[in-house]
Amino acid sequence: MWDDAPSTAGSYAPSAREGGRQREMIGSMRRLSSKAHKALTLLASYPDGAEELLMIAHAIKRELLDGLVLAGLATVVTEAAQTGNATVKVERYRITDDGRKALQG
Repeated sequence: MWDDAPSTAGSYAPSAREGGRQREMIGSMRRLSSKAHKALTLLASYPDGAEELLMIAHAIKRELLDGLVLAGLATVVTEAAQTGNATVKVERYRITDDGRKALQG
């Protein structure tokens, strides 16, 4: 997700698996990879969030989305959607303020 990693000092992001309890160190001097930049730009264009299938249709892999969430650059919410008689789970990703800052910097 990151192009270079000159430093691991600086900021931290909550881990999605631990509900924010576990912290993952990320460097303050790192730049986004082109794929991460593309994913965040796409998320920024959907104020209500983008469904996982939309992101996959744009060649954004689930692993990258998970990395963005772990880094605190995006959030994911699982919602229930009605399709005919069935209810399915839909994951919707949203960019965070830190994600917007990463796009700017």
